[in-house]
Amino acid sequence: MDIRSSSTPPPSVKRDYDQDVNYESSDSEYQDAHSRSSSVSLGRDAIPLTKPDYSRPRATMSPPKRQAEPLEDENQAKRPKLAFNHHYMNLLNADIEDCANRLILDSKRDKSWKLWPSQVGLTVWTPLEKEIFFDAIARLGRDDLPGIAARIKSKNEIEIRQYLRLFEDILAQRAGNPHQIRWEDIIETHEYPAAREVSQACCDALEEAADDLSKRIERYEAKVERRKWGEDHWVVDARLAKTLYENNQLAREQGLHFSLLFRLPVWLRLSEDLFMNSPDPESNWETVADEEPSIQSTALEDFHTLVVSLTKKLVASTLYVAQSRIKAKRAIKPDIKGIVKKKDAEAAIASLGLDRNLQRHFATCARRLRLEVYDDKALTEEDGEPLSYDAVEELLLPHDEPNSWGFGRSRPRSSNNQEHVDFDLSDPDDDDDADSDSSTSDTDTKPPDNPVDATEATTGVNKDEAAAIRAEAKEVLLYSAREFPETLRTREALEFRIRREREQERYADHMDDRADQEEEAQLWRVMQRQPPVPPAKLETVERPPKSTAGMEDMHKSGARWREGLVYRSEWETLGGRGA
Repeated sequence: MDIRSSSTPPPSVKRDYDQDVNYESSDSEYQDAHSRSSSVSLGRDAIPLTKPDYSRPRATMSPPKRQAEPLEDENQAKRPKLAFNHHYMNLLNADIEDCANRLILDSKRDKSWKLWPSQVGLTVWTPLEKEIFFDAIARLGRDDLPGIAARIKSKNEIEIRQYLRLFEDILAQRAGNPHQIRWEDIIETHEYPAAREVSQACCDALEEAADDLSKRIERYEAKVERRKWGEDHWVVDARLAKTLYENNQLAREQGLHFSLLFRLPVWLRLSEDLFMNSPDPESNWETVADEEPSIQSTALEDFHTLVVSLTKKLVASTLYVAQSRIKAKRAIKPDIKGIVKKKDAEAAIASLGLDRNLQRHFATCARRLRLEVYDDKALTEEDGEPLSYDAVEELLLPHDEPNSWGFGRSRPRSSNNQEHVDFDLSDPDDDDDADSDSSTSDTDTKPPDNPVDATEATTGVNKDEAAAIRAEAKEVLLYSAREFPETLRTREALEFRIRREREQERYADHMDDRADQEEEAQLWRVMQRQPPVPPAKLETVERPPKSTAGMEDMHKSGARWREGLVYRSEWETLGGRGA
């Protein structure tokens, strides 16, 4: 098992690629496809799994675990070997590119519909910026202005707020004059994009294709690394790390300059004790592969390049800050010494957006990586309990942490030291109300719920649907904070809106099922396989007519809470405090 370079395709499980000689032709196919591909590659954070090996002594970060259950796919050699699938690789590359760009464009959208550039005040919005803008609103919501600005990158929060205000003004104008609303502008429920859901059989087939491609990628990477670094130095394990740490001359002769900067045994120990030592079998190195953690030399070379580049940038920024400080002070005091001080480096670190202290990062590793941390006494006891995450952070973090919580402020205490107050949110009169509902519901609403006296809103539907509509209308009338007039017209209007919304939801569910089947059929075509079970035939659902009437018009659910807010400047609310 090894940690791979981020400049290569995503890594996967390492399984006896030296002994598998039947994949030579398929590896060459992957190499040709990889050379033709222009996709963006991202490294994975999690390392895949194989069966554990408990013959080694355990680290002291956690006590020995009981032996894990054997994996279901232990006999991988008996699986049929798949042919190289170019279509699946193209799908993977497209997903990686979308992930890197943080934007998924709808390829099935009508080509005749497109966004045009526009200017709002002094700000010009390009079509791509609009695409990212609407995608960010759909994912983050319109209240997260910093998040939207971070995704667009070319617009600040003020420009985004101005663009949002433009849409809000247009919606307010249309709400004030309903005659301006065109039917084609009304968005129906089924037109909102929804996630696609595929069957478990399709998911299993995708996993098989992913495993096959990952093995090919791994074998290809191993060949490239061996040609570059040699058979004995292409991957740094515990033995080679110790040798390079003790013999710097060997590192210079072999061109392994990163070993002169990094303490490689410590790197591997961090992976073994922290980053890959979760009690979750899917995140524990002992259940990943039949070998100890290791790092490819190319990955270490990339780390070395990043460290050197960042160090040069930090030194240059520190010198610039020091020169600016000295130049400003010498105008007043000519005998200022030309030396670099600690505060110059701190200012340079802040200007580069770096963290001065990584103590909090490592102190919170246990929570992020779901580690089980034991103290020295618990290691000697058979029934020793692991420390809680709050206790670990309480021990490792200082009580005054200016780097993370601001200068001069104390770090918040852990939840173990806080006083918790449990509130009983239940109404003591709920039981009485529940008993009296059956006796008072008929008198609280008019007319009474009589199936024979069906209102006009529930005509034309089956009995079950009509009963559900009346029950939902009764719930709104009984339990809504807003008081509705107890008239037949109010009840009919309410039931009519409920019926329209239920029809829209039913048709939206039908369209979602159709989209799920189309997406799954497309995935089966990508994998060049047939589904084991043909998809079920969907029932025909009639498309409901468009309607501008909704429950929000009668029953305010709080979706338009912004309309009731009155903005006041800070000086209006706090300016008269000292008067």
